[in-house]
Amino acid sequence: DPLEAGSAPGGSGFMDIYAGKARKYMEQTGATAEDFALVAAKAHKFGSMNPKAQFQNPLSAEEILASRTIIDPLRLAMCSPIGDGAAVLVFCSEDFARKRGCDAVTVETITLVSGMPGGPNCNARASDKAYNAAGISPEDIDVVELHDAASPAELIYVEELGLCPPGDGVKMIREGEMTLGGRVPVNTSGGLVAKGHPVGATGCAQIVEIADQLRGRCGERQVEGARVGLAQNGGGWIEDDTAVTTLSILTR
Repeated sequence: DPLEAGSAPGGSGFMDIYAGKARKYMEQTGATAEDFALVAAKAHKFGSMNPKAQFQNPLSAEEILASRTIIDPLRLAMCSPIGDGAAVLVFCSEDFARKRGCDAVTVETITLVSGMPGGPNCNARASDKAYNAAGISPEDIDVVELHDAASPAELIYVEELGLCPPGDGVKMIREGEMTLGGRVPVNTSGGLVAKGHPVGATGCAQIVEIADQLRGRCGERQVEGARVGLAQNGGGWIEDDTAVTTLSILTR
């Protein structure tokens, strides 16, 4: 139960960092804890549609705000669980897939960028490289999986990845632009917050979700007409930035 799951009293190392980034984002954009609860509610709704999710019960924004405070402004149901899990990716040539009738998608690029003390921002640099390598722009992306170890990260990262102008992440969640029927659905798997965060398998699981979306296999959480997908996975911290980010762009 995401409302009752255990955690270290007084917060935890990474949640302390995410809370600090969330407070800074609130100061810069006017975002509120209610906005972060909307992000988490979206994640738990998608999780309820995903039979592979760790948490499969939808939660309202009000229930999320009422869950235990880990470290302000983070509530328990805004924080990803750590659990067991596995994900498998099979890579092959286009010729191999065609000859065997595989229901394959194309990997346009996998881009890895390391953070640097003092910037510039790791996600922004990685996305510039990835979009250029794939020959697309952010506007071409139909569906996204990103590293929401805590719900505020989703609003921060959609901006850093160029999916909306700086400061507009709040507008995106308030206006429903990151859910089904919106401009660019984000974390349709339920994200790390609801689908779960099995650490070593997390990045691969994100790519599995994108591949399934492009193949039309996601049932009630399917993004209609999805042809281009982006998966973003990150780890560690250097000062106020991610230590390393990997972006994968897939097409159908």
